[in-house]
Parts: sequence; C-alpha cells; structure tokens
Amino acid sequence: MSWINPSQEEASDSYYNARSRYVDAANQYNSNSRALDSCRSEMSGVQNQFSSCRSDKINFEKRIEELGTIIGCLEGSGGWFAANVPDSVSSANSSAQKAGEGFSQCIKCDSIAAPDLGEVFKCKTVEEDADSSSALQSYKSEKSRLEQAVAELNARLQQLEERANELVRNMNSMTAQQHALKKAMNSCSYDMAHYKKYM
Repeated sequence: MSWINPSQEEASDSYYNARSRYVDAANQYNSNSRALDSCRSEMSGVQNQFSSCRSDKINFEKRIEELGTIIGCLEGSGGWFAANVPDSVSSANSSAQKAGEGFSQCIKCDSIAAPDLGEVFKCKTVEEDADSSSALQSYKSEKSRLEQAVAELNARLQQLEERANELVRNMNSMTAQQHALKKAMNSCSYDMAHYKKYM
C-alpha cells in the first residue's frame, strides 16, 4: 500500500485501523488518568497519616523523656545533676537522727524520757510511702505504654514510607505510559487525517 497515493479501499482500511488504535489508546489513557488521580489521592492520605504519626511519635518521645526524669528522681537514678529523692530522704533522716540524739543528751532528768526525734521526724522512702510508691508504678506503667506506642508508630511510619515509595513508582510508570499513549494518539490522529483525504 502506498502512503502517498493509496487506493480508496486501502485508505478506508488504514483510516479505520488508525481510528481503532486511537480509540484503544484513548481508552487506556483515560483509564490511566483515573488510576493516576486515585494514586495522587491515596498519596495525599498517606502523607497526612505520616505527618500525624510523626507528630504523635515526637509528642510521645517527649513524654517518655519527662517520665524518665521523674522516675529517675524518685528512684535516685537520674544522674549527677538530677534531683534525687532517696538521697534527700536519707539526708533528712540522718539530720533528724542527729537532732534526736542531741536533744536526748540535753535531758538531764532521769524520770523524764526524751522523745525520739529521729523517729518523730523520720521521712518515709518512696517505697514505704503508699502514695509515692503507687505514683512511681503509675509513671513506670505509662512510660512502658508510651514506649510500646512509639514502637507501633515506628512500624506504621515504615509501612507508610514503603507505600509512598510504591505509589511514586506507580505514578512515574503511569506518567511514562501516558506520554507514550499521547504520542500514539497523535500519530493515529495524523494517520486518520491523512487517509481521510483519499476516502
């Protein structure tokens, strides 16, 4: 068949062949466009979820750090520059004991028993005080809960990142297909316009 001067029948066959290819390419192009829109919509949702999870993770990690500081203070494991409740209690009890001993030595009358000021002013340790002990356990439980939540958020962030990467690959592939389909549609349009002149 001659491109320059086809017969009417050849031109007609070529025209309808080009039109069929154009329709197929256009249908695929439209289908890809919908798929791309769907990917973009999902990507927006993934990005929003990622941002929300990351924000929650930062907040939880800050709370874990704060709880760690409080627990360290109550247990005496906070480090050199942190408050140390056990040391403070021990120091207060030591001072009360010395004051009690000094007071007892001042009492000269054998018939009067001096009160044990060391026992009167004794401070309870965190473990001995029910409220403090309960609070410490609550802090530890909350810290463990938040650490578990952070671990779950890390896993979720990893999943979201992997899904985002997959969506990007899909969108890049579909965009390349769209360019190829558009080129095919333009070629078919050119062929249709050419052969129509000979029909």
